[in-house]
Amino acid sequence: MKISIRKKSNKEKIFIVLFIILLFQAALQYSENVIISFVFNYVDEVIVGTFLLYIIVKLLYGYRLEYQDKKIAIVGGIFLIIGLGGTLSYRIQSWSISMIDMLICMKFLVGYLAVRIYWRNSTDVGFLKRDLEKIAKVITVIFFGLVMHDTFFTPIFQTGDWRMWGYSMQLCYTHPTYLAAASSVLLIILATIKKEDTRKMLYLLMNSVVIFRTFRSKAIAFVFVFWLLYILIVKLKIRSKFIYGLVSLPGVIYIGYAQIQVYILTTRWSPRQIMLMDSIKLARDSFPIGMGYATFGSSMSAQNFSPLYTQLGYDQVRYEAYLNDGFWPLILGQFGFLGMVIFVLLIIYFMKIAFMLKLEIVGFQTCLALVSLNLYLLISSTSEMAYFAPFALLMFMVYAMILNQNSNSMHKEGARTEDEK
Repeated sequence: MKISIRKKSNKEKIFIVLFIILLFQAALQYSENVIISFVFNYVDEVIVGTFLLYIIVKLLYGYRLEYQDKKIAIVGGIFLIIGLGGTLSYRIQSWSISMIDMLICMKFLVGYLAVRIYWRNSTDVGFLKRDLEKIAKVITVIFFGLVMHDTFFTPIFQTGDWRMWGYSMQLCYTHPTYLAAASSVLLIILATIKKEDTRKMLYLLMNSVVIFRTFRSKAIAFVFVFWLLYILIVKLKIRSKFIYGLVSLPGVIYIGYAQIQVYILTTRWSPRQIMLMDSIKLARDSFPIGMGYATFGSSMSAQNFSPLYTQLGYDQVRYEAYLNDGFWPLILGQFGFLGMVIFVLLIIYFMKIAFMLKLEIVGFQTCLALVSLNLYLLISSTSEMAYFAPFALLMFMVYAMILNQNSNSMHKEGARTEDEK
């Protein structure tokens, strides 16, 4: 496979560097090298801070967001303000800790808007095909080869827990979930390839195998839904949103029922069940806005052991993975019922974007990629941080890039049509 040596623009170089850094951040932030570990622990905060400054400067100088992005920015801003309201009302955590948590909660939104603004109206619409997809192919082959080796031979990397019929794969990452997320990003990028041939299918299948070998139920559900949608959208070219939703239901029900068992129906001690029940209680007590940033369910609330955890009797459970292992308990605890409604609306807006593109111009593959990314995050929100997870920033940068490249294609096609008239 040849990698193009065409001279790249600064925009392309910047995005490629950020893409590779964020794809492997979860693998390198726990490096034995102190310097590498320190850099990759904070690199995403630096990126988000830079992105946020860039957005503010652009808006101050008169940049106008597109209509859909403006709605997303407004609704996302309201969501963040709700968190501030709870923080100021209850003052459970220090201001500095709360602001760090707020930064974590806005990463996905800042990443999306920054890339949308930076790449808007770019004359180059081939970046995804020429560079990003080729990089994704190379990494896919490497991941697949390593997974096959570690499956049938003495593993090179540490493996995860025993599930189904073997140990789950995690390769260079510290947890199988991170490998599943990285491969899902690659799968989504490769799904945008318009050319239909056996090589494309091979790359998609290799990524699917890697995701499956992590043995995470949510990741397997995502792969199942992805291939059902691939048949409907790309092969059969069905446009019905209702059918998309109907076909997605089996995977959603599968993962949803599994999580309902964990959260509600289990008779054994379950941290997730306890956290969900307590988050509902907190949402009622603080109606309608929640307790504020870094108070419940987030990584910062766990790292700094929120005073709420003491009040709730969590003193004996200081294992961080138990205290920030679910997205919706975090939403309910920190943002309340109002915050949950606003965030659901934000999810709907992101999903709606996928159906607003002209499929004849951008291709059904683009719709598949955007819908799949939304579904991955929605499914993963049942058992992990999802929109606030380490990979959320990268996923929404990729989401914005796919959207921009295809929006630019639409603009070019529209201009060409006008010229012909």
